[in-house]
Amino acid sequence: MKRRPSRRSSRIAARSAHGYTIAEMTILCVVVGIVASLAFIPASATEGVQADSAGRQFAQMIEYVQSLAIARPDNAYIIKVDQTANRFWAALASAPDTPLTQPIKNQPYLVQLGQNSTSGLKNLTITGYDFGGDNIISFDSTGSMDQDTPARLQISVSGRTVTINAAPVSGLVQVDNVSLSTTVTVGM
Repeated sequence: MKRRPSRRSSRIAARSAHGYTIAEMTILCVVVGIVASLAFIPASATEGVQADSAGRQFAQMIEYVQSLAIARPDNAYIIKVDQTANRFWAALASAPDTPLTQPIKNQPYLVQLGQNSTSGLKNLTITGYDFGGDNIISFDSTGSMDQDTPARLQISVSGRTVTINAAPVSGLVQVDNVSLSTTVTVGM
């Protein structure tokens, strides 16, 4: 005995032979539009996030080294910049080229920018710094920097210059996006 197809299944078969409904086409267009808009996120948005991230990492490093200088006044702590290698790190003054070990990740407390970056900061380049005549910021036992003027770290992002300023006593860090003319304050 052969089974006869139900009316419902024959309606579905008839409808599928004719194509998609308006609702299905609308949903498809919305999904394609969303995917297309995600593909065209401007590079400047991600570069701004990278510059902000570098500023926050610099601020966190200053805060950490200030805390160490206060907690362990018998050791002198520094932050050193190597513009050629495109990186900066925290170290003991007695071993300035050996980064401290970051306590949470148990890795060197070093921020690498550019193509060698492992933290997503690949579009950034250190283009200059002003640490009072050298490439080192030293901290005394009160956590103050050895600077009379703000320490400045300049980073280039696709032709734009971003300046990271750290106040000498408080360590307050400001990220100034020169060509975007906005200021973001991060830090203590």
